[in-house]
Amino acid sequence: MYLKTIFNSSLVMFILLYSSCRKEEFKREINIQTDSIIDINTNRITAYSTIIDLGSGIESYGHCWDTNSNPQINNSSNDLGKPIEIGVYGTIINDLKPATKYFLRSYASNQNQIVYGEQLYFETDALGSPNLRTGEVREIDTNYAIISSELINFGDGLDSIIQHGHCWSLKENPTIHDLKSELGRRTEIGYFIDSIIGLSPGLKYYVKSYAINEIGITYGEQIQIKASDKFAEITLSKINSFTDNSINYSANIVANGGFDVTSRGICWSTEPQPTIIDNRIINGNGIGVFNGTITGLSKVTTYYVRAFATNFSGTNYSNQIELKTLPTLPIIITQEITNIDTNGARLGGVIIDDGGEELIEKGIYWSVSSNPTDKDNVINAGKESSNFSFQFSDLHESTQYFIRAFATNRAGTSLGEIVSFVTYSTNPSTVFDINGNQYNYRAIGEQFWMVENLKTTKFNDGSDIPLITNNSEWNNLSTPAYCWAKNDEATYKNPYGALYNWYTVKSEKICPLGWHVPSDEEWKILTYYVGGTSVAGGNLKEIGFSHWESPNEGASDDYGFAGLPGGFRGSSFFDVEVHGYWWSSTLSETEGRSWIRELSYHLELIQILKHPNSHGLSIRCIRD
Repeated sequence: MYLKTIFNSSLVMFILLYSSCRKEEFKREINIQTDSIIDINTNRITAYSTIIDLGSGIESYGHCWDTNSNPQINNSSNDLGKPIEIGVYGTIINDLKPATKYFLRSYASNQNQIVYGEQLYFETDALGSPNLRTGEVREIDTNYAIISSELINFGDGLDSIIQHGHCWSLKENPTIHDLKSELGRRTEIGYFIDSIIGLSPGLKYYVKSYAINEIGITYGEQIQIKASDKFAEITLSKINSFTDNSINYSANIVANGGFDVTSRGICWSTEPQPTIIDNRIINGNGIGVFNGTITGLSKVTTYYVRAFATNFSGTNYSNQIELKTLPTLPIIITQEITNIDTNGARLGGVIIDDGGEELIEKGIYWSVSSNPTDKDNVINAGKESSNFSFQFSDLHESTQYFIRAFATNRAGTSLGEIVSFVTYSTNPSTVFDINGNQYNYRAIGEQFWMVENLKTTKFNDGSDIPLITNNSEWNNLSTPAYCWAKNDEATYKNPYGALYNWYTVKSEKICPLGWHVPSDEEWKILTYYVGGTSVAGGNLKEIGFSHWESPNEGASDDYGFAGLPGGFRGSSFFDVEVHGYWWSSTLSETEGRSWIRELSYHLELIQILKHPNSHGLSIRCIRD
C-alpha cells in the first residue's frame, strides 16, 4: 500500500487567515499532526497521530476519513472525547470497503475552532486476499526468535495458500523484499510456528506475518521484538573513598552472560551515563570483584561513575553512582589580637583559601590551656568564605588565654596558629608573666615601662626557656637561654631578675602578652624624656646603696624606673651590684652584636653600647 501526504494550499491559507483574525481571542492554538497508517486490511486500518499542543483546550479529537480528499468531521469520523495531555494516540478504523482508496486526517476541536492534521491516503485490500494475524513471541535469544501466528482464511473461493511465513527488518513495515522465512504451501487454516534466525544481540526488529495466494499477498499486523543481549552482569558495589582529586571504587562481575569477559573496568564523566568513550580505566578481564582508583580529578566537581564489562554481545554497564569530589582543606590564619582590656579582646581569622566551596563553619577555639580545640570553648563566626573579626568579652581579668582560628569544609577542619594574650588587670599598675610573677609598671611620658627586671623562665606560649649554668656552653649558644647571676637564684632572682641572651629577645615571646622588649628607638624616646643622655642614668637609677655600690652617682629615680645593677654574663659573671645592662630588640650594624643600655654606679649618664648576642643581660619590657 502507498501512503501519501496531501498538501492543500487553499486550506493552509484559510487556516493562516483564520489564525490571524483570531489572534486577539486565542493566546494559544491547537497543534495536531497526522503520523501514520498501518495494519491495512480489507476492511480495517490502524491510524496514529500526535497532539502537539492542547492550545486553550480541546473538547473533542480523533480521525476523520472519506473517499474524497480533505475529509472533515461531518464525513466519517471517530470521537475520542477530551484529551488529558499531549502525545501520541491511535485508533482502529473498521467497516471499510475492500479495494477502496481513502483519505484520512487527524482532528481536534473546541467551541471556537476545528484544527486538522496533514492528510494521508491508503487503499484497502481487495477481497480474495488471505487473512492472517501476526501472533506472539514464544521464545527469543541472542540470534533467533520463535513466533506463533494465525492464518484465518485462504481468501474467498480458495482452499490453500502458495507460501507463508514472516518477514522482518530493522525498519518499520517490513515486506517479503526484506529478510523472510518461507514455510511453503498450506492447506489448513490455524496457527503456525516459525523461527526467525540471524538476529543480532540487543537489536530491535519489526516483524509481520505474510501469506500469498493466487490473487496476491497479505500481511498481518506488525510487532516489534528485541534480540536478547546476554551481556555480562556487573554491579558497581561501592565507592570506598574519595578525596578532592581521586575516587576509590569496587565493582563485581557476577556472571559473564555465556561469553568470556574480555575487558572490564570503570568509566566516568561530568555528564550522566558515562561510557567507555569517555574517561575509563581497564581492570583486566574475567568475572569477580575488582578494585581501583580514579585520579587526576578536579576538586568540588560532580562526577558520574559506572563499571563496565565487555563480552561477545557487547559492553554492559553497572548502576551509576553520582558524587561530588571534596574541596581541599581550607587555609586560615589566626588574626592578631587587638583591643585587649580587662575582660575581652578583638579576635578573628583570615581565610586565605576556602578549599573551593563554601565553608561549613568557621570561628575561634579558646581556652586557658595552651592548645585549644573544639572540645574547649568555641565561637562560631558563620559559613561565609570571608575574613571575620569581633570583639569578644566575658573573660576574666589578669588571665592568659590561648586562641586559634578554625575553618571547616567537607574535607575537614584547618586550624590557624595558636595565639595567646593576657587580659588587663583592673589595677592598671601591675602585669603578670606566664610564670605568675607580678611586675609593677608605670607611665613615663607616653610609654608604659615595667619598673622591675624580667624573671620569667618560660616563653609566653608556655614553652620553657633553657637554663644554662655552664660558662663554656653559654658562650657557644646561638639559641635562647637564661641564667641567674652567679648561678644563684635564691640570692639574685629578687630583685635583680634573670639574665637572658639576645636570642631569647629575638624569639619575640619573652615578655608577657601585650608587652615587648623595647627597640633602640624606644630607648631613645625614654632617654630624651628623662632629660637626655648626660643625666638619664641618674634619673633612671634606684636611689641609695641597698643594691648599688657607692657613690651611685646622680641617682634620683625621678621617674620611678628603679634601674638595678644586675651585671652581665659573658665568659663568667661580671659587674653585679656595679653596672646594669638591658637589651634592646635592635641588631647593630656590627655582626653578632645588638644595641643595649648601661647604667653605672659611678656615672650619671646613660651609655649606649653594642654587646655580643651571646651575653646575658637584664630585660625590661614596654607595653605594646
